[in-house]
Amino acid sequence: MSFTSPDPVSPNIDDGTNPRKRQRTACDRCKGRKQKCDNAYPQCSNCAKAGKECNKPLDTEIMSNSYTRALEDQVAHLEKRLMAMEQQQPRQSQTQANPRSARQTAHESVGARSNSDTNDGQHSFASPAYNQTGFALFVLNMVYSIGALNLRLTDQSYRDTPPEQFYLSAMQHVASVREASPIDNLQALVLLILYHLRSESRNGLWHLTGLAMRTVTDIGLHREASTRNLPPLETQLRRRLFWSVYALESILAGALGRPISLSDCDIDQPLPLSVNDSDRMREPNTSFMSHGSTPGQEANPTTNLSQFILLSQLRTFEARIQRTIYRVDRTTSALQPKMHRLISELDAWRQNIPSSLQSSEHERLMLHYHRDVRLLLQPFLAMLEPNSDLFRRCVDAAGQICQIHKRFHQTPEYGHSFVAVHTVFVSGITLLYALWRGKSNIWSFGISNDIRAASCVLAIMGERAPWIRRFRDEFDALTEATMAALQNASSEPGVETRLRDEMPAYDFSVFDGLEITDAAALDMVRELSQWFQS
Repeated sequence: MSFTSPDPVSPNIDDGTNPRKRQRTACDRCKGRKQKCDNAYPQCSNCAKAGKECNKPLDTEIMSNSYTRALEDQVAHLEKRLMAMEQQQPRQSQTQANPRSARQTAHESVGARSNSDTNDGQHSFASPAYNQTGFALFVLNMVYSIGALNLRLTDQSYRDTPPEQFYLSAMQHVASVREASPIDNLQALVLLILYHLRSESRNGLWHLTGLAMRTVTDIGLHREASTRNLPPLETQLRRRLFWSVYALESILAGALGRPISLSDCDIDQPLPLSVNDSDRMREPNTSFMSHGSTPGQEANPTTNLSQFILLSQLRTFEARIQRTIYRVDRTTSALQPKMHRLISELDAWRQNIPSSLQSSEHERLMLHYHRDVRLLLQPFLAMLEPNSDLFRRCVDAAGQICQIHKRFHQTPEYGHSFVAVHTVFVSGITLLYALWRGKSNIWSFGISNDIRAASCVLAIMGERAPWIRRFRDEFDALTEATMAALQNASSEPGVETRLRDEMPAYDFSVFDGLEITDAAALDMVRELSQWFQS
């Protein structure tokens, strides 16, 4: 199923909505004290007067529609995979989850609240203590499923518990997730997104990410006011949570060519402080209070959170590129002046990377920097001169992406996500497109080596995940056609006709609807196909 097209079984939050006005639900504290709640944002008046945290229940209509249908689709897919694996490798395990019971439990649990008015008690929820235990079991199994999935991607000899089994076990406790606090619910959504970023069952991933962002706005986590009266530790943890969700949506939107939910002007939640987790565990609150208020300006700016903070800053640049350059109400030529300002901002970010970072952290940051440079400059390749500095910067950024990914794959612990597949694939296409535009002016040993690196990385990924092999095969065929066309263009007139006849045929219609390939990449492929056929 194409990931870029709407998923027929993915949630649609407009389905089945009631036109009558929704009842506003009291916050958790007012509900427990049986007080009238005015539902003011970000805190109701009662909680504000008491100086207490104000937790508001999530919109259950969104949860019952979006959450239920997305998870049902995932569980159905995983059941089929797990049963197929069991048939190939019968295993004796007392802890093995029953796929049928897991599906039934997930279906009933997710829909329990929305059906509470009509059921006969079969979906009744247990005590809060049980729900807390159920939520902990959900988190535990999701962490195991993500870890097992990463091990399977990095170690072909992995034969332990399948990640799908842990996932189905987590689904048995999804009712407790829905009954948890909005913050806990959001953390559960992040775990689901992280799992599906690396799994083959990616249907509904964009909808889960959208649900997470709607939850963020529903509880006001994007606003500083939502954390103003909280203890320092809780404030920092919530800031980390918000920027994690924001980063996930940003990188998915860039890969899929889709708009981002929140603009810069909607967000005033600061970045978290750069504090080592070891310090936080020793002194939960005083470690935060002892640091400066501006992220990145602390006494010890290099911590185990430094990379996260720098990447979060880069995600805001990425969102700005998406809104400024990838807009449909302006021509590309009209947007060219904005390109120079954005590239200057990206370069300023690069200059601020601390030199004390570990080499692996620095290289990962540079990968995302080059990714954003390519994202910014690629739409202008058709109008830039091949010998211009910006044209060559785009080509160099695409080449660096391929080379860094190649180095990453030389280490056994690197496990790729579908976003990495998209990044390498589109970077390789950018290199081939640049060759077509510049021909002999662009050709060099370096660009040839970069193209080989892209092909090599896709081949390695394809060995670990069969669904990637289509990208590998199509990129290799596209590379072969490009090289043949370049040879054809540089040949003498008599030889040119013979080479054109011998050129391998390539059907470019296979790229139409190609999974996770954005419109800009497809435009480059179509222009290449016209060149080959001319």
